Amino acid sequence: MRLVSASKRNWTRNVAEKLDDAIMDLKSRRGQRRARRTAEGERRLAGLSARELMYRFASLGDNCEFGLVQRRCGAEPLGLFRFATIDVKDLARALEARLADIADPDWIEIIPSNGRFIAHHGKYDIKYGHTGFREEDLSPEKIRSQMLDRLRHLARKLIEILNQGEKILVCRTRNREDAAWALRVGEALRRFGPNTLLWVVSAEVADKPGSVERVAEGVLRGYIESDSDWDNLRLDTWMTLCESAHDLWKEGLPAEGSARAVGSHADRNGASLRPTNRTEADIRGWCASYLAQTLEIPLEEIGPDVRLRRLGLDSANSIELVVELEEWLGIRLTPEVVFDHPTIAELARYLAAHCGGGNAAG
Repeated sequence: MRLVSASKRNWTRNVAEKLDDAIMDLKSRRGQRRARRTAEGERRLAGLSARELMYRFASLGDNCEFGLVQRRCGAEPLGLFRFATIDVKDLARALEARLADIADPDWIEIIPSNGRFIAHHGKYDIKYGHTGFREEDLSPEKIRSQMLDRLRHLARKLIEILNQGEKILVCRTRNREDAAWALRVGEALRRFGPNTLLWVVSAEVADKPGSVERVAEGVLRGYIESDSDWDNLRLDTWMTLCESAHDLWKEGLPAEGSARAVGSHADRNGASLRPTNRTEADIRGWCASYLAQTLEIPLEEIGPDVRLRRLGLDSANSIELVVELEEWLGIRLTPEVVFDHPTIAELARYLAAHCGGGNAAG
């Protein structure tokens, strides 16, 4: 009987885990739009495009307002709280518990609402109105099972972000009396890693909308018009807020951390944002899974040497693929990369060389 070495088993397990993670990323985007290039996203802020800048932030609630700001700028990051409704008090409690019971089945309820399903977390009173599930799709129990998988995945991704401390976390509140709770959120975030909270409040007479100030270690307070909300976005003010917060955040980074987090954006042919160490095999598997779901074709029909256009990948889908690869790999890509490398094998080889993965698992 042929024996498989421990290193080979570990490698196989790691590839399988990464493939499962990529598939879960795609499933978690159910009901969420693909990222689109927008005029607002091309504006230059803090030396970046607005779209690039928005990927430096992650939303912690209180509703989908900041998530829609990111969308208007052409950014569509996955996020546990990006399209959730949660009060700052419950957010603090959830973070202090290190998100341990976010996906506890005992707390998750699936509720029909106007032909669609929403999810509710009973312990923290979190409402997920953008589940992407309609009443005719699946039974409530199956939807509940899929939501639990999604929440586990998104909680794990958020914990990874918090451990790295390389994004600015945005929390919007409607009441200045929430200051003590906002500070508790900041403290809870710093228990994970060197995180910065941007706490956004309504501007009063003496405050300038769009301005940002430091109020505590790791906590910035920004001001926005009191009528700004998900259905009345003060987009220009939000963009000014993010630019100011990003500048203050950079000032607080050590030189090495600043270089790592900010990266170089001058080279549009694959300049590093925060490159991940993906191998050719990782990228081939991710691309195959992505194309199978996006183009709705069997996975076994997607060979590494089949030309992407023969699979049905058109110009619009190619742009979406590039956007997803940029976020997953942490590198900047040109829209032409898919046309210059027209098969999964060629694309994976090129991308692995640009994110440090090489051919080790190829």
